[in-house]
This record gives sequence, structure tokens and C-alpha cells, in this order.
Amino acid sequence: MVYSENDLIFPALQILNESTHGLSTSKLIELLTEKLQPTGHDAEIIKNRKDTYFSQKVRNLKSHNTLEKKGLVVYMKGGYWSITPTGRKYLGENVLIYDSLKNQGFQEEDISKEVDDDFKDLVIEEG
Repeated sequence: MVYSENDLIFPALQILNESTHGLSTSKLIELLTEKLQPTGHDAEIIKNRKDTYFSQKVRNLKSHNTLEKKGLVVYMKGGYWSITPTGRKYLGENVLIYDSLKNQGFQEEDISKEVDDDFKDLVIEEG
């Protein structure tokens, strides 16, 4: 699966929520890579660089201030990410639905879209 930057928001928050002292971008890359196990294009090394396309997308979370703009994290002095109370609330409000969709085989892209849209258009059928 190829991940988009938005696909990384919820998993990044889950990881940051488990950290008591914040995480560096390098550590976040390591833990997200372990958690999501990117393959294909995302696992390829970028030409003339040492990092993968996946790790660059994680770095873009900072360079685009994706998490900070939503008030989900702060980037602290010394280069560490820390989840905010708003980020914890966001996780709490969506974790059960996120996990349920993930367990049902939905792709990160679809899950991320529904989380961003507060699941207002999601239809889940039994059987």
C-alpha cells in the first residue's frame, strides 16, 4: 500500500500518545515504519538520498505542519513531537471506529477520510 501524508495522522497520534516525553521525527519514522510496514514505492529509497518515500512523508508531517495546524501536537524545542489534549481527544473519539475499520480490512486512505469527515457518510453493513 502507498500511504499519503493524511494516512499517517492517526497512526502517528497513536504512537505519540504512548510516548511520555515526546518523540523525535527520526524515532517517529522508525515506529511508523514498524507499525505500518510500507511496501512497494513507499519502501523504495529516493534517488540521491538515504531515506525512503515513506520516511519523507513522515518528515512532511513536520514540514507541512500537518499535525500542528489541527492542534493535535506541538513540536517542542529540541525537535520533539508531543501530543496535545486536543490530539488525545481526537484519538479517544475515533479509536474504536478506526480499529474496527482497520480490522475489517479498510485501507488507511479510506479510514483517514472517514476520520476527517467524522464518519458522517460511512455505511457499515453486517454479514
